[in-house]
Amino acid sequence: MTALPILMGGLTAALLAYAGLQTTSRAPALAARFQRYAGVVDPAPPRATWLAAVLGFMVEPLYPLLMRLWPGTYLEAVRGWLRQTGHPSTASFQLFLVCQALAAALAGMGGLALGGDRRVIIAGLAAVFALLLPVLWLRQAVRRRQTAIEGVLCDSLDLLTASVEAGLGLDAAIAQLVRRRNRTCFAINQELGRYLQELRIGTPRGDALRNLGSRSGVEDLRQVVTALVHGDSLGIGVSQVLRAQAKHLRLRRKQRAEEKAMKAPIKILFPLLFGIFPSIFVLILGPALLRLVDAFAGKF
Repeated sequence: MTALPILMGGLTAALLAYAGLQTTSRAPALAARFQRYAGVVDPAPPRATWLAAVLGFMVEPLYPLLMRLWPGTYLEAVRGWLRQTGHPSTASFQLFLVCQALAAALAGMGGLALGGDRRVIIAGLAAVFALLLPVLWLRQAVRRRQTAIEGVLCDSLDLLTASVEAGLGLDAAIAQLVRRRNRTCFAINQELGRYLQELRIGTPRGDALRNLGSRSGVEDLRQVVTALVHGDSLGIGVSQVLRAQAKHLRLRRKQRAEEKAMKAPIKILFPLLFGIFPSIFVLILGPALLRLVDAFAGKF
């Protein structure tokens, strides 16, 4: 009975750490700064939360130790994943590492508190699972954001094409596009806002475009950026490049949809064999088998 309060306390602390990561990883101050640089709004100053303050206090002693413990390849991978989720700040990186370590420590303590001969093994498995769970969550967040960018990229290119043909330059058209308030366009507007920010601090347009293509990890956006850079170097009109890229992306999206449709029969094969067909066999053959058992029961 003494292990139950420890487990509940560990679970509560892990949930608080996760909530703090969700709250601070969205970085309201950073997002507001990007919106202000992009000319979207003049936001009110963000309010600090007690959870962010507590987790920020815990980051100070733990972060240097974790930097020495984790291998450099893993740290670079985490930085890349956070950058692809739209949170490239050092604060998000530090907070992720600390929350991951706290979750592993709490899970290990909960496993040890269970008692028994195998409590060390259980504690080790629980700690490993707690270490892997934030990474899985982060990779899933990366996939969701990339899917969101791919879903609105064609429409964004059409709007850019219309704005450029109406007489705006590429940067002015992107600034006009960033002002959209649609929630589905938040991810791509955030990336375009960072592109405008890099231009405002003096980054050359070619380098800013390349950073835009490599930051999110979306292959379609990288191809569009490469076409814009090459078109600018060759003197091709921006509207022509954008229109051709939008047409090409729609063709690729259609091909991906056809590929998924062709894979669907194979994916539903095992659910049919192990989930649906047995139920159908029971419903169809069950009454017949019961009648056969009754018929042969009197003869033996």
